[in-house]
Amino acid sequence: MILASRSLRWSVRTSAALLFGAAMSFAASACSSGDDGAATALDEAEVVPPGALHVLGTSESLARVQDVKAGAGDTVWVLNSADPFLIAFVVGGGPEPARAWGKRGGGPREFVSPSTLGRGPDGRVWVYDQGRHGLILASGSDEDWTEIALPTDSLPRDRLIGSEQIGMIRPWIASRGRAFVFAVTSASEPAAPRFWKTNLVAVDPADPKPRVVFSTVERLGDPATRWSPLAILMPHPLWDICVDDKIVAYDPLRNEIRRFHDGGDDGKPIPLPAERSVEVTPDRVFDIAYRDAIARFPSDNRPDSAEIRRQFDEQIQAMGAMFGSTFPEYADLRCAANGELWIQRFDIGTGPFGKGPVWLRIAPNGSTRAIRLPDGFTAHEFTRDRVWGVLRDALDVASIAWIDL
Repeated sequence: MILASRSLRWSVRTSAALLFGAAMSFAASACSSGDDGAATALDEAEVVPPGALHVLGTSESLARVQDVKAGAGDTVWVLNSADPFLIAFVVGGGPEPARAWGKRGGGPREFVSPSTLGRGPDGRVWVYDQGRHGLILASGSDEDWTEIALPTDSLPRDRLIGSEQIGMIRPWIASRGRAFVFAVTSASEPAAPRFWKTNLVAVDPADPKPRVVFSTVERLGDPATRWSPLAILMPHPLWDICVDDKIVAYDPLRNEIRRFHDGGDDGKPIPLPAERSVEVTPDRVFDIAYRDAIARFPSDNRPDSAEIRRQFDEQIQAMGAMFGSTFPEYADLRCAANGELWIQRFDIGTGPFGKGPVWLRIAPNGSTRAIRLPDGFTAHEFTRDRVWGVLRDALDVASIAWIDL
């Protein structure tokens, strides 16, 4: 129990800002006009029919799934939180992994801290290792190791961030043309302000000079014109790169999704539903913090809620002045292989860090439908006709699964 208490203090202290903002954002969405806005979104969303959900497989080696990415052919790659770090399943190949490899260590062919999967310009899946600051080919092996070392001056590892708040821990990777693309912040501030000071930087393995292909400062404007002072938790941009190489960005200043090419904005923004805002309450903040904290411990060794509440209240009192009053509407943005956009509604009631089950599915012509993904399913990738992710059952066992679209 001593170990659990130490881990709990670390968990609360290091993630209090993120958890607090997620909870406040949900509170904002849940109480506008005296109604439960989050419930309304869930009620109006289309529910995925049970027959559309399929389990691909699982493994006793799976600890915590960090990422899932569809590879070549029918192969699906999974980034595990412990070794073996890379686990491959094959559609139609049975529930057991086709292969697993990747061990932790300090050697030339060992992982240090693999954190993200990304599809490269060649279509193959690569894993970014933050400790090595390099990209390793997922389809390689301990003996056949292929690595691309990344520059530390233009891509400092401590400035790589994700396109979502939880992405501060898991850097974002995409490809555009012949290059890998990373999100690099110029800000030293934690959490939301970093996303407003971010460049998307393209790295061509054949060209030693990276180049900036998108800047949130230049393209989206100054958040201080609407939110002042800037806070640890506040509305922030989301982004992705589509198959046509256009960069799509959620712009909180305009409450729109905007599309950009090398020449600038394409002039065809996609309007989003009316924003939600509401008073923050400590109880709502605690709900998400408690759910995240206990998930870090085995079910038979979890500290009681009173102790978690006490420590959490201490942190909130110490940090409360650092938070703003308006919070994110959306948690994630993805561009599917068929040109559709998927943007995830922020909702702490059913998911960690505001990552709830409802996504807005936006067709290329701009028409929008709200889709509620199945309980226990976490989406990681949207392909042409499937959503790939992780499904956790009633016993909290993780399986790799997909949803037919």
